[in-house]
Amino acid sequence: MMVQINAEEEDASLRMTANYYIYLVWILLTILIASLTTKVYLGEEPGPIIYLITAIFTLIFVIFLYNKMKNVSISY
Repeated sequence: MMVQINAEEEDASLRMTANYYIYLVWILLTILIASLTTKVYLGEEPGPIIYLITAIFTLIFVIFLYNKMKNVSISY
């Protein structure tokens, strides 16, 4: 029984790590799409204020995801 509990704990830890990597990839993809969209929309190289605004919104999104996911329990 103890071996099963340890295996389930390790499995949950690995799943959590995998989910964090998936969220990280989505966040980076969102930043890339937002910056490219801004560049195309403006027709020129966007100034640093656009990158700052994008970074602030990305930070808000990451904090939102963290607060939403920190109390999630994984059970199968």
